[in-house]
Amino acid sequence: MPSEFEQAFEKARAKEVDLYVQEVSLMRQLIRERSTALDLLRELISNAAAREVQAENIWIRCYPHPEDVYVFEVEDDGIGMDYADKPPACHYARLYRFLSLGLSAVVGAKSDEFSWKGLGSKLAFHSRRLVVETWTGQGPVRRVEVIAPWDTITAGRKPKPKVFELDPTPSHHRGTKITVYGHPPDVQREYSMREIKDHLLHRTFVGFTRDRSSPPKIHLAVGGMKEDLEFGFPVLKRMGGDPGESTRFVNLVETTGLSGKNFPMTVTLKGLYSVEASRFGIAPESGNSGLILSVMGIPYFDLNFEQYTRGRRGLGINPSARNCCLIVECDQIQEEMNISRSAINDGAVKEAFDTAVQKLLARVSESEDYKAFVAHTKRQKDIRGAETLDQRKRKLAQPEQRWVYYTGPDGKLRRLHREPENENDTLAVLWKMEAMGVLPFHQFESLEHGSSGADIIAHFRETPESNPERFVTVEAESAFSNYKPHGHNPSQMPLVICWDLSKSRKVRLRETNTPWKFVAEVGDVGVRVFAIARMPGIKVSRENV
Repeated sequence: MPSEFEQAFEKARAKEVDLYVQEVSLMRQLIRERSTALDLLRELISNAAAREVQAENIWIRCYPHPEDVYVFEVEDDGIGMDYADKPPACHYARLYRFLSLGLSAVVGAKSDEFSWKGLGSKLAFHSRRLVVETWTGQGPVRRVEVIAPWDTITAGRKPKPKVFELDPTPSHHRGTKITVYGHPPDVQREYSMREIKDHLLHRTFVGFTRDRSSPPKIHLAVGGMKEDLEFGFPVLKRMGGDPGESTRFVNLVETTGLSGKNFPMTVTLKGLYSVEASRFGIAPESGNSGLILSVMGIPYFDLNFEQYTRGRRGLGINPSARNCCLIVECDQIQEEMNISRSAINDGAVKEAFDTAVQKLLARVSESEDYKAFVAHTKRQKDIRGAETLDQRKRKLAQPEQRWVYYTGPDGKLRRLHREPENENDTLAVLWKMEAMGVLPFHQFESLEHGSSGADIIAHFRETPESNPERFVTVEAESAFSNYKPHGHNPSQMPLVICWDLSKSRKVRLRETNTPWKFVAEVGDVGVRVFAIARMPGIKVSRENV
C-alpha cells in the first residue's frame, strides 16, 4: 500500500521532462559496459558522499521486490537536488543533470568530487523503474518517476521522467533518496549481506583508502539485516604497531613525469604482504587481495598482481596475490579509466603508470625488509617441513601400523610399503612389484606416469595367450568404488589397478576365474579391474619384521 507521502505525490500535478540525451545508441552501449550490477551502488554512493553534497549520513538499502526482483536504494541527508527545466539554468541544476543522459563534465557541466562521467545516473536507467525523491530545504519537495527506462532506451527512444512537486511538511528532511527497481532489468538474482558488505568495503567510497575528515556515517540494510559500517578500507585500518616477522607493511611513493603534461604523476603503494593473510581478513572472495587500484581514495578494481611482477616470482615477490593486499593510489589515472571504471585505457599515461607500479614493486623486492621476510618464511617452512616429516615417521613407527608384505616362491618375506591409503601408495606398491618381477601378468612395463589424465601408459599382456596391448592406458586407485566420477572415458582407459575394492561400490563388478581380476560394467564397456591386495604372495600385517 502506498505511503501517505506517495499518495500525496499521486495527487500532485506531474510535469513530463524533455531531457538532454546524447545519441541514444551511444548511451545504450556505454551503460552496458558496467562490470557488475553492484557498480550501481558504487556510483550512487560516490554521488552522495561527495563533499559538495554535505551529507552526514548515507543509508544503503537492498531488498527483494515481488514485481521488480530486487531494489537498490541510496539515501543521503545532504543539500538535495535543485531543479530547473529551461536553459541555461537547467545545465547547473543537480536534478536535471542527474536525469540527463549526457557525459556530465565531459559535455561541460560542472561535476562533483567523484562523478566526472555521470555514470551513476546512467546505470540507474539500466532498470525497470527509477524513482528519485529530493528536497533542498527550500521550495517544493520533488519526486521523479521514470517507468521502464531501459526498455525505452533499447527501443531507441528518450526516457520521459515525470516530476511531481509537493509542498513540504514538518516530517520532510533535506536530502535525496534514489531507488532503482530491477537493476539490471534482465537479471533475476538477490544478494546476501556478506556480498553487499564486501563490495561496499572493498570497491566503493565506504572502503576509502585515505584519511578523510568528517566522513558521512554509513548505514546498511540488506533484506531484514541492518549494520552500521565502519568507514575506511578494513585491511589498511588493521595496519598498526609491530606486524611481526610473518608480515610486512608497505608505504612507498613514486613520482614520474608525463609526456606532454605540465604536471607529474604520483603513484603510492601501500598495504601489506603476509603469510598470515587471514589475520588481516585478506581473502580473494572478499575482493581485498592482490593489487587494487584506488583513485581519489575509492578502490575500483584488481590490477592483476602477476602482470606487474611478470609472473608470481618475477620480481622476487614471494607471496602470491592471495597473500597480499597492496593498494595502488593514483589520481592522475582517473581520466584514463574506461566509462565503467573497470580498466585503464591504453596510452602514454597508462605506460607511465605501469612503469611506476613496477618500480614500486621492485623497490619492495629489493628492500632489506623484504629479504628478512623471505628468510623468516623460508625458516618457518623448513620448521614445518621437519615437523611434518617427524609426524610421518612417528606414524610409521606405531605398533598398529599395517604393512604390505610379499612372500615369494622361495618363502622369503619382503616388506613393500605401508598399507595404501591413497593413489600414490598404490603406485608405490605396483612399481615395487613390477621391479621385482612378481606381478601376476605375462608382461607389465610402465612407460610413463602422468599428473593428469591417465595415471600410467604401459605395455600390457595379461597371460601368454592374451593379445599384447601396447601403450595401453591404466588408471590407478586406492579403493575402487566407481569410475564415472573421475571423468574418464572407459573406452580410452580399459584397465584399472587398485589396492583393493571399496566396500561401498557404486558400479557393478563381475567376478572372474582369477581371484584378483574383476570386470566393471560401465555403460556398454567392460573395464578390467585388478586388485593388488588379492594377488598371490601379498598379505597385510601389523608385524614390523
